[in-house]
Amino acid sequence: MLMGDVVRTNASRTPHDIALVDGSVRLPWHELERSTNQFANALSQLGVARGERVALLARNCHEWLTIWVGAAKAGALFVPLTKTMRMDEVVWTVNHCEAAVLVVGEHFISMVKAALPQLTHVRLHIGLGSDSESGVLSYRDVLSGQSVEEPSSRPSENDPVRVVYSTGSTGRPKGIILTHRQVVHSALVTALGMRHRDDDIRLIYGPMSHNGGMGPALSTWIVGGRIVLHDGFDAQRALEDIEREGVTTFTGFPSVLQALGAHPDFGRFSKSSLRTISIAGTAMAHRNFEEAMKLFPGVEFQHSYGATEGGGLSTVNFCGDATVPITSVGKPLPGIEIRICDERGIPQPAGAVGEICLKTDSVMAGYYRDPDETERALRNGWLHTGDLGSMDQSGHFYVSGRLKDIVKSGGESISPLEVEEILQQHPWVREVAVLGVPDDKWGEAVVAVIVPVPGHSLSYGDLARFCDASLSSFKRPKRVYLVDSLPRSAALDKVLRGELRQQIVSGALDADRLLSP
Repeated sequence: MLMGDVVRTNASRTPHDIALVDGSVRLPWHELERSTNQFANALSQLGVARGERVALLARNCHEWLTIWVGAAKAGALFVPLTKTMRMDEVVWTVNHCEAAVLVVGEHFISMVKAALPQLTHVRLHIGLGSDSESGVLSYRDVLSGQSVEEPSSRPSENDPVRVVYSTGSTGRPKGIILTHRQVVHSALVTALGMRHRDDDIRLIYGPMSHNGGMGPALSTWIVGGRIVLHDGFDAQRALEDIEREGVTTFTGFPSVLQALGAHPDFGRFSKSSLRTISIAGTAMAHRNFEEAMKLFPGVEFQHSYGATEGGGLSTVNFCGDATVPITSVGKPLPGIEIRICDERGIPQPAGAVGEICLKTDSVMAGYYRDPDETERALRNGWLHTGDLGSMDQSGHFYVSGRLKDIVKSGGESISPLEVEEILQQHPWVREVAVLGVPDDKWGEAVVAVIVPVPGHSLSYGDLARFCDASLSSFKRPKRVYLVDSLPRSAALDKVLRGELRQQIVSGALDADRLLSP
């Protein structure tokens, strides 16, 4: 099965059902099928060969999904670009993947036009929401007159279908290659394991350019469900569409759930259609889980783990089971094997912390133009994720953080997540990030950056005593900064530890809000 077949089969089975809602735009399956075919046929007519790269820089919109699926039908390799990228990052990525086509949303056209001379491989520049002009083809004009029938040539299941660039620990992003077979397998496994239904209506507000957007979209569509698309999260609009569109499921990052609960009209909106809320891609404290469950009584919370290199989600914990801690990411989805390994790749027993390794048909084909990193990540049939975790005696998995985030202090290895979980239990700590910063005495010092609960004060002594009740003394933060908010990624709501570390090292964090012994 090819990625484009997901749209084709739904258009054949339920042509007039709505596949996608984007504001006032409501696309039924038969229209989505026609427009994706038109874009695929346009690429072929414009001379884009099978396997050539088609890059897209745009905000979330219905055209985004048409271009994504259309490129797949044409046999092209789709390269999504994140809307928050700096222009130099866009140039590097487009040149690294050697994109032949660059499609640009109207908000980015003028910026990209100025950089066109630097884009060494781009032959075609297509603009959304604009008229054709010198050097830029209009998306509307590109589709105009194209056949609405399926392209005559079909790619193979083993052909690459997209390259997702994910920031690596070595600096430059790495291009994660996924084939048709891998993305379809991931969608099927996710739909089966997460109990998707054909009447599901999924709200997606995170960037489609991330696997956290494309993955849920395809797993919803593969069972015939509907997508309600937003460009970013807005609590008011989310609540309105949950009620108006009958949304049944969405991904609820901690900050999103807090914002929904804090909305002054939260209780006024009906949320009776909601069936499930998934938590994936970020750690969530036990207390925050309990608060979220109180906000949405009767809704099933699903706590999951996944890696882009693994194709998507790999585990799920259906949090209604009182015998399984809600902080566990659960057991592997069907068709996925997971083991915990030491630094030599040797499997570890239950309870031991080590690297999470995956084996599944969804695992990436490799990193684009990076054989050394591919060899490091894919060893003996297993994907070495770079994530730390453990498994209990019952086979439930837990995520402990990233290998690269481990703090090496005074000869000891300290997991930031372990310290965060303790500090998060303090009643006056709203959010916390723990990281290591260079230190002359310790090599690295454990530092906590805390967002306190408004109206309450914290002292270093109070926090130190709180940590000492549950942690070894060497894990206690040497310094604590109080801040108003933590920098987070738009895609997965993850704390940007590198940005925090740079702020601390450079002295950019307010020294007046530093707590120390």
